[in-house]
Amino acid sequence: MPSTHIHDSAQVKLMLTDHNRTFLAEDDAENEGNHDIRQDESEGSKGNPHTQDYDPNQRIVSYEQLSIFNLVVHPIWIFDYVEFRMRWANKAGMALWNANNLDELQTKCFQEISDASAHRMERYMEQCEIGLNVSDQWTYFPKGKATTCHMNISGIKFSEDANDGHVCLLCEGVPLMKEELIEENTRGVEMLRHLPVAVAQFDMHGKVMYQNPEATPCQKRTPGRKSRSSGHYTGVEECKELDASTHSLTTCSESSMSSDRMSGSVKTTCGDFLHRFGDPEIGNQVLEEIQVTTCDRMDFEASIITRKGPHWCAVQLRKGKDPVTGETVILYSASDKTDAIRANKERKAREQKSEFLAIMAHEIRTPLHQVTGFIDLLDRTPLDSEQKSFVRLLKSSAQGLMTVINDVLDYSKLEAGKMKIECIPYEPLSVMEGSLAAVRTSCEEKGLYLDLQWSKDVPFKLMGDPNRLRQILLNLLSNAIKFTERGGITVEATTTRPDDGTDARPFVRFAVRDTGLGISEENQSAVFRKYQQANASVARNFGGTGLGLSICDLLVQSMYGSIGVESQLGEGSTFWISLPVEVPTEDHLHEPTEDDSPNETRSLHILVAEDNKVNQKLLASMLKRMGHTLDLAGNGKEAVDLVQRHRYDVVLME
Repeated sequence: MPSTHIHDSAQVKLMLTDHNRTFLAEDDAENEGNHDIRQDESEGSKGNPHTQDYDPNQRIVSYEQLSIFNLVVHPIWIFDYVEFRMRWANKAGMALWNANNLDELQTKCFQEISDASAHRMERYMEQCEIGLNVSDQWTYFPKGKATTCHMNISGIKFSEDANDGHVCLLCEGVPLMKEELIEENTRGVEMLRHLPVAVAQFDMHGKVMYQNPEATPCQKRTPGRKSRSSGHYTGVEECKELDASTHSLTTCSESSMSSDRMSGSVKTTCGDFLHRFGDPEIGNQVLEEIQVTTCDRMDFEASIITRKGPHWCAVQLRKGKDPVTGETVILYSASDKTDAIRANKERKAREQKSEFLAIMAHEIRTPLHQVTGFIDLLDRTPLDSEQKSFVRLLKSSAQGLMTVINDVLDYSKLEAGKMKIECIPYEPLSVMEGSLAAVRTSCEEKGLYLDLQWSKDVPFKLMGDPNRLRQILLNLLSNAIKFTERGGITVEATTTRPDDGTDARPFVRFAVRDTGLGISEENQSAVFRKYQQANASVARNFGGTGLGLSICDLLVQSMYGSIGVESQLGEGSTFWISLPVEVPTEDHLHEPTEDDSPNETRSLHILVAEDNKVNQKLLASMLKRMGHTLDLAGNGKEAVDLVQRHRYDVVLME
C-alpha cells in the first residue's frame, strides 16, 4: 500500500497503555486488496480452535488516550454496535462522516441504515468479539463526493463502560486512489451486498470463499444486543411443515453418481457448506453430488440457515471458475420461498374454510328457511294480539339469525375471491327506490323521515351489478336506522369527477346520510375492519357481527370503487360509495334487465321437485295460499315422469 495512505510507513503502530495493558492497531500491507470479511477458518468444523489476533478484553482505553489518533491523516473512528451510535472519531473521521465536531457526530442517527450495511456490521461484531481482525471495503460520501476506503476493523472496549464492558468497533479507513479502483467491480460488489438473494462462492470442498450479507448464516447473538434482521423466523420443523412434498431432492441427474460417491471417498470435511443447511445430511448429499457429477447445475429445495434463521429456499448450485485462481468452484444462490409457501398454505386454508362455511350455511339455512316460512304462514292465521306479538318477535329473531349467517358466508366468499360480480344494464334509481321501500316500515316504526335525492346528471341506466349495489345500500340503510333515534335518513346519488383535471370517466357517488350518533375521528377507520365496531358500547347496546361494513368494503373493491365515511360524534354520519360510470352501449340496451320482468300475476300449474318433506309441506302451503296448483315429486325420476305426462307452467327444483 502506498505510504502516502498511511502516514509515513507501511504500518501504523500506536502503543496505548492502560493499567499495564497494551494493544496494537495496525494496517498491514499484506491485507491490501482483501475486500471481503475474513472468515473464521474454524467455523463449523471440529478440532480447530479459534486463533485470536488479539484479546478484546485486554484492549481497554479511555477517551483521553484516543487523542493520539488525531495525528493520523486517514480516518479512524469507533462505532458502538450495541447502542448503535458513534462513540469517537479523529478529525479525518469526522470529515468522512460529514460532521463538524465530535458532539455532532455522536448525536447522528444511524437507525435508518440499510439492512445490508447492518448485516455487515453485525458480522464484524461476531468476528471482533472473538479477537479477529476484519478487512473490508466501504464507500462513503463526504460532502457528496464518493470516497472508497480499505477498512481494517477490530474490537476495543472503553474504560467508561465498566458495567457491561461490551466490545465496540475500532475502524480504520484508508482512502483508495482512483487508479486503484475498478469501477465496474466496485459497482458489482455493492450490488451483491444489497441483493435480496443469498449468493456465495465455495471451493470444491465446501469452504466459503465469498458471500454477500444475505447469504451469511445467522449466528448466536451476543447477550444484550438485538438483531436488526427483519422478517418472520421460521424454525426447521416449521419449514418441514410448510410443504412436505417439497422435501424430495431434485438434481440434474440422479444417475450421474460415480462409484467414488458410493464408496464414501469424497472429501467433505469442511462445515461451511454443510452447516448452511437445516439438515446437514442434505448438504452433504448435494456437496458430494456436485463434486462428482458431470452436470454443471443442480436445482433443489431445502431448509437453509439464512441470516433470519432457517427458511425454506430454492437453491441453485453451478460449477464455475474462480476469476483469481482459475480453480473450479461452486457458485451458490438461494431464494427464500417461505413467504410464498406460507401464502399458498393460507390460501388453501381460506378455500377450505369457505367450503366448510358454504356447507354449514346450507345446512343451517335449510331449517332456518323452514322456520321463517312457517312463521309467515302462522302470521296469516287468526291470532289474538298477544300471539301476534309473539310471532313478530319470532320473525325478528329469525331474520337476525339469517343476517348473521348471510354475512359470514358472504365475507368468506369475498375473502376467497369466489363472489361473482355481474355486469349487466340496470337502473340505479330503481335500485335506490327498491332499497328505500324495503326499510321504509322500519323508519316509520321509529318515527324517522326517509328522503331520496337524485341528481339529474346521473345516467338513467348503468352497467354493473344491481344486486350487489342493493346489498350495499341496504346494509348502509340498516346501520343508519339502527343508530338514529331522532331526525331521519337521506339517500342521494350524484356524479363526481377526479380532482386531477383529467378527462377520466366520472363516478357515481351514492351516499346515506343520517342524524344519528356519529363516529369519532379515531374510530372511523376501524368500522371497515372485520368484527370491529365503533366501540364496545355499540356492540353491547346494538349487537351485530361487525361484518356488514367489511362486506361493503370488499364488494365495492370488487366493483372497482371506493367507500368512506364522514362523521362527527353526536352530529350524524354520511357513508358513501363511489363507483365508476359505465353507460350501456346500444347492444346492451336491447338486453333484458332485472326491471324488465313481467308483472303479470295469474294462477300457475307448478311442479315442485323436492326431497325434503318439511320443504314440500312449506312450499305446498305457500303456493296454494297464492292461488297456484301444484304436484310434488320426491326425486328426479318422479319429476321426469310427471313432466312427460303433464304440462307445467313452472318447475321448481334444487
